Amino acid sequence: MFEYPVQLTPDVNDVGETSVLVTAPDLPELTTYGDDEASALVHARDALVAALMIYIADRRPIPDPSPAVGRPTVAPPLHVATKAMVYKLMHDQRISQSDLARRIGCDPKQVQRLLDLSHQSPVKQIDAALDALQVQPVLSVKAA
Repeated sequence: MFEYPVQLTPDVNDVGETSVLVTAPDLPELTTYGDDEASALVHARDALVAALMIYIADRRPIPDPSPAVGRPTVAPPLHVATKAMVYKLMHDQRISQSDLARRIGCDPKQVQRLLDLSHQSPVKQIDAALDALQVQPVLSVKAA
């Protein structure tokens, strides 16, 4: 769901050192670089998490990824993807943090932590939130 295509662009600085610039057409906030393509993609994963945190903090909708069309992609770690999904569903369904807290029978501060991508929330709590949002998660994996 949160697998975004990225653009890798060779970059040369003023002293002739080369690096690879990473940008994402769907997320202008995602900009980073690396010494080579492999390290640039590793940094892009961290930059994606930071970009998602910005959308959540600003209470903006998280853009859907466009088709990759032969471009490399970057996806967040699983715990970040599930939390971002909870936020996206809340935003799409216009459900406030207080409303979700009432639905799952917890303190609103727990929902705040649930939406904090840097906090390790228990899977049980994420499951409860997804149940309250009336969705059933389906896990899939693909080779890197």
